[in-house]
Amino acid sequence: MRLLPDGEDSVFSLTKQILKKGEFKNGYLWKGRTYIYDKNGVLTTIKIYKDGKFYGDEYSFQSQEELKMEKINSGGKFTWKDYGEMKDDKIWNGKRYFFNKDDILVKISIYKMGKYVGDVPLYEDK
Repeated sequence: MRLLPDGEDSVFSLTKQILKKGEFKNGYLWKGRTYIYDKNGVLTTIKIYKDGKFYGDEYSFQSQEELKMEKINSGGKFTWKDYGEMKDDKIWNGKRYFFNKDDILVKISIYKMGKYVGDVPLYEDK
């Protein structure tokens, strides 16, 4: 296993899924997020780290029933997965996870009452 240099970096699995992203010190995640997937490669938990210690779960998915996957038709650049409450076949209260063509998480959007309210940063700002 390679020791990461100090500074901003990302760690990916062999299947190109993001595992860790943020600021590293002495080879360890100092400030950022770790991404945990189930045996099928579905994102299940995002954990936040601050000052080199586990701070809490940003989001933890309770069941596969909450998952709905669709493809964007405009150019096919992204795939998204919705987690949360669905209404009329659309995300109502929850988060939409965007993945690029290599299945790497690139953006998380938040929806409340069926409306987009903003994005979650994929790493902590300095």
